[in-house]
Amino acid sequence: LGFLLAGWVVYDAACRLLGANDLVLGIVIAVFVAVACYVSTHLFSAQAAFLIVGAMLGTIMSANVFFLIIPGQRKMVDALARGETPDPMPGKRGKQRSVHNTYFTLPVVFAMLSSHFSMLYGGSASWLNLWLAMIGGALIRQYFVLRHTGRQDWRLPAVAAALFVAVIILVAPAGDLSLPGPAQAGNAPIVKTAAIMPIVRQRCAACHAAHPRLMASAPAGLMFDTAAEVQQHAALIDQQAVQAKSMPPGNITHITKEERGEIGAWFRAGAK
Repeated sequence: LGFLLAGWVVYDAACRLLGANDLVLGIVIAVFVAVACYVSTHLFSAQAAFLIVGAMLGTIMSANVFFLIIPGQRKMVDALARGETPDPMPGKRGKQRSVHNTYFTLPVVFAMLSSHFSMLYGGSASWLNLWLAMIGGALIRQYFVLRHTGRQDWRLPAVAAALFVAVIILVAPAGDLSLPGPAQAGNAPIVKTAAIMPIVRQRCAACHAAHPRLMASAPAGLMFDTAAEVQQHAALIDQQAVQAKSMPPGNITHITKEERGEIGAWFRAGAK
């Protein structure tokens, strides 16, 4: 709750101080969101941080409507009803905040849906994935805002696409995800399946089991109860738990760096 309130206070202060210059204000808000992404992913689990930043922007959108957009309209209508010339400032502020809400829409949707895609928040640069995707979403909204006025600036979706490609590169697993051949395995430390089964049972089988503890059924039907099942899905385990570090989600079972390394060594040794 404090994070959400702090987000509104900082954003509102920036708008009041820099509202006369939309470009400078836009840059400041972009930097502010970047800082929020970075701080949240270091205070909370990455999965939770994505939702919290999205909730922060959603709170800002709601506060804009409640504190500025609707009151500004009422002041202007009341002034006209009294036969007075309305003060244009509340209307200008309300319009500016309404435009900001438009830009925040897609970033909020992205943040709210992100928990379904663990590769986005599983890596060490999860805050950067979130920020780049949010900036891309805002650029797409700007493109459609201009399009509704009869203008089209294809640079906006082009830059947004470049940002999304950057996110794809950041979340892409490193290295060869195929099962190593004999030559590759021969140069790797020998780690047998039996050695990693305790790790799998403790860190993975809470969800991926015939009778999981943390959910009703195994996600995607993947079960790691036996050594044969673990060996069958060796490449996927390495991809998600070692390369992308997106499993366990939000590291809910507290897998350690050393345990990820042992799973990686097992995979490189041929997953035997």
